[in-house]
Amino acid sequence: MDSYSPLLEKARVPQPSLQKFAVVSIFSKLRTSPAHLGPDSEPGRDAITQCLNSSSPAVVDQTVREFCRLVADSKFDLSLGLLELQSALEGSDPKFVTLFVKALGYLVRLRFERFNGSWKFGATENHPFIKILSSRNEVHTELVQQVLLFMTQNKHLGMVEVCEFLRPFFNFSILRMPFSDSLSSLFVRQLVSSVASLCCSFPSDALPAFEVLRGCLEYFPLKNSKEQRNLEYVVECMVDSYVVVLRHLVSNGLLVTEAQMSGMELLGTVLSLYTSPFKQSGGVEHIVEVLKRVLVAQFELRLQYKPELSSVILYLFSILIDSELEHEQLCILKFLLFVINWKSENEYGFGGATCDLSEELLLIFPILNLMSSPSKSVKGVATDLLVLLEKLLVKLLAAPKTEVAMNAGNPSIIGFGSIIFRLLKNLWFQDQNSTSGSFFLSLISIGNYRIQEMDEGPGPWTSQLRELLLCIIDSKKSSLPVSASQETLSTEMSMLLGAIASVLVIHPSLGSSAVDAFAAVGKMEPKLGVPLLLAILFYSNMFTRKDVVCQNKLPKLLGMLPSIASQSVMIPLVVQTILPMLHKNAKPVLYATATRLLCQTWEINDRAFGSLQGVLQPKLLIDFKSERNICISIAASIRDVCRKDPDRGVDLILSVAACIESRDPIIQALGLQSLAYLCEADVIDFYTAWDVIAKHVLDYSLDPMLAHSLCILLRWGAMDAEAYPEASRTVLKILWDTGTTTHLGHELQWAKARASAFEALTQYEVSHIYKNILDFKQRSFEILISETNPVVLRAMEGFQVKIITHEHINRRRFLKEKKVPGSKIEKLLDIFPRVIFSSDKKCYARELPGAALLCLSFTRKDLRNQGEARGLQNVLSGYENALIDIATSFQLSRNIFVALLSLQSWKFFMQRWFRAIIMSIDAKAESIVPDRTFKAANDILKTLMRVAEESMPRSAENIALAIGALCSVRDQ
Repeated sequence: MDSYSPLLEKARVPQPSLQKFAVVSIFSKLRTSPAHLGPDSEPGRDAITQCLNSSSPAVVDQTVREFCRLVADSKFDLSLGLLELQSALEGSDPKFVTLFVKALGYLVRLRFERFNGSWKFGATENHPFIKILSSRNEVHTELVQQVLLFMTQNKHLGMVEVCEFLRPFFNFSILRMPFSDSLSSLFVRQLVSSVASLCCSFPSDALPAFEVLRGCLEYFPLKNSKEQRNLEYVVECMVDSYVVVLRHLVSNGLLVTEAQMSGMELLGTVLSLYTSPFKQSGGVEHIVEVLKRVLVAQFELRLQYKPELSSVILYLFSILIDSELEHEQLCILKFLLFVINWKSENEYGFGGATCDLSEELLLIFPILNLMSSPSKSVKGVATDLLVLLEKLLVKLLAAPKTEVAMNAGNPSIIGFGSIIFRLLKNLWFQDQNSTSGSFFLSLISIGNYRIQEMDEGPGPWTSQLRELLLCIIDSKKSSLPVSASQETLSTEMSMLLGAIASVLVIHPSLGSSAVDAFAAVGKMEPKLGVPLLLAILFYSNMFTRKDVVCQNKLPKLLGMLPSIASQSVMIPLVVQTILPMLHKNAKPVLYATATRLLCQTWEINDRAFGSLQGVLQPKLLIDFKSERNICISIAASIRDVCRKDPDRGVDLILSVAACIESRDPIIQALGLQSLAYLCEADVIDFYTAWDVIAKHVLDYSLDPMLAHSLCILLRWGAMDAEAYPEASRTVLKILWDTGTTTHLGHELQWAKARASAFEALTQYEVSHIYKNILDFKQRSFEILISETNPVVLRAMEGFQVKIITHEHINRRRFLKEKKVPGSKIEKLLDIFPRVIFSSDKKCYARELPGAALLCLSFTRKDLRNQGEARGLQNVLSGYENALIDIATSFQLSRNIFVALLSLQSWKFFMQRWFRAIIMSIDAKAESIVPDRTFKAANDILKTLMRVAEESMPRSAENIALAIGALCSVRDQ
């Protein structure tokens, strides 16, 4: 240190020129001194440090210059030089900050050049520019200049290498913004704008710089309006610079494709920030207008549309469904219109050999939502977009399924819209029962409700979606708790689900279930009522085009209209939509469909009854007498009104009468059903009505539907049957004839009619039926044992139960002593079992199997004749032999009643066999069995199974009945 003390003292004299000469002398000595006094020695470094930390501007200025020369001449280690200057910067007076930053910038450029652009600095915090930026705020302005100098002076080493070196610094500058003061935001704005402007100076090398700037935008915060303004400024600078560079490259034919892709990536990055859930809502208008300049420049330079722009459309789709402000919606729509027009002009996806499932289709429902806007500007642009989308839809519908291609392009940045479009593609092209698209529905359904699987599998995604949405709706109506995921689905994703369902409506196989899901979305979110109505009109208009073969989808689509009526405010719009289809000159099918739709609308909301009543006037049945479909539709609607609200049905009583007076059996059947509902609600007296309509009833024996409807009506005459004996006799005769008469053809329909007849007879008192049906008991028994139809038998079962109940109440069932046979028949029945199965005639079981089941028995008399032990063994063998004979010869009937009688007969046989085995167990004194009944049942079951395995099929069938009887006996 003593070697440098005199020179350091001279550096302190108050003469700037002398101070500078003293510093020059110090560094000259450092260059020429031996190692122990050189720059790397302790005295030398201490001298350098004192000079750098001097308070004299002349000393510091000259020291920095001399120090940089020393490092440049390799007299001082470059890394140590950076550390020395960095340390001096952090502790220096603010007026020296610019000087030190300049020196640090020079050393950074020097080292980068020496390493030929491959400087590896390890951890991010060791980056020289990051260390400078982190030191103090006063470095900002000069640091920007040094970054520009670094890029300019080192671009000959490769702009890619230069930008890769700067990438961590740019990212760090963005990431520190939320955690620093406002000066950090100003620094980022100055840095990005300066670099963007610099790109215009060397456009041929500008693309790597744009890539670095675009990459750092991914970390840009957007949580408040200030941060949003910062982003808008930065993006606008980048876009202006990009347009200049693009025009230069295109005019020179250099890197055109790369430049175009760079612009698209810039759009995707910025738009992805506005789809983030952490962004501040609103404020997209300016940024959308700025980004549009990128594509406008490409379009004006006659560049081709690129499929990668699909990601831009999807981002705009995501932003559009969240936007609620008119000016934002308008600018997004204009941007979308420009992109889709450009796509159509290049015939990409519009005029090719195959038809892509395009991402634009997702825009249909959101755009239809904007068609209800009061703004003429919004509606005008939305209309232009719908025209383009309709052309795309028509082409997709017209193309064979094998020609519909999946767009293979994948966006460079995966955003929310891209995920939704991938889901749509998977649903469109996969098997409709595949479960791959149902994962998130399964997650959401965890809670109070689970998606139930259908018999053939989990069902299509659209059906599961509908089920889930209806569960959410029901839980909300019943005030049940709803999970957070279900609440999010219902409040924040309704428009999104509607957009997906609106595309799947035209799917060849998923279309029907998609319509149901579409309707469920509208029920879940009331504010989607109007766009849902507009979607129905849009698709209805498209399905009626001659070049679209989708007329079969139209009725299902129109069926969505009533679901919209659940919101009272939508009733006038729904009714106004339906009424034009009820014009007299409308097509019959359309008129009939509209009538049913209006009725279904009324079922959901009673406010539509006034319009419905005008459509169901009785004179219309006469006016449309030649149009059977319309008359049936009117009659069915009248029936539905009477079923849902009998008080409203009374208002239509003249229309009900007109239906019954019709000579068409179907229309009359519907009229009879209507009257039945009114009689059930007791708003119309049955016999008063019957007295009026009886003469109009057609021959019910010719039409099963008419017979069925008539029986439904006649059941309501049971209450006052005693008061109207003549009329009730006629009614009972109709019911009895309908129930007991068999018909050829239409077996299922006639079975339904006959079953309804017996169900109606069940409502009448049995005593009244006895009086009015001749030989009722015998005829009823004959029908019971001869009937084979299970539907009719089930109805007869209830009827027979009522008869048996009546007999039980009105006949004496218990005698204290045995009744002495009076007639010859009674005496014959008394001795019949003993004559048939006397002790020497046990072998007759094969000839008389049914009687053997009821009467065959081996008693204690047999034991006495053969001895106790031997007799018991013979008794058990006798039952087994009898089982074989009976099972072989007993004929089973297909009549279920006879089969039940057979089962009861087997029970008697099993009871006797059961008792015989228990006697055998008791007779063995040495055997101690804790559960005799179990042992007896087990022995019989083993015998039955052994015999069944060795017997013919018919015997096995009888033994199956025997096993059933054994189970019944064992439980008693």
